Amino acid sequence: MQKRRVVVTGLGAITPLGNMEETWKNVLQGKPSASHARGFDVTGLPTQIASQIQHYSLGMFDTATAKKIEKRSGRVAHFACIAAHAA
Repeated sequence: MQKRRVVVTGLGAITPLGNMEETWKNVLQGKPSASHARGFDVTGLPTQIASQIQHYSLGMFDTATAKKIEKRSGRVAHFACIAAHAA
């Protein structure tokens, strides 16, 4: 088997504190990302605090591509696409 070299040329992330630039700025300012959990029922759970990604958009893709991604994949795949595009 032939060894192949890989070069990482970028970094992308989507976090509860924002995109890469916003996240770093908010970390340095000590801003919290945790709040009351939204989007699912937390009744009966031992905690009702979560650090969730609230706002995201597939807007960097053309409309047809964004619609396909939204229809065919879940929220986690959306995050992966956004982070890959940022990288």
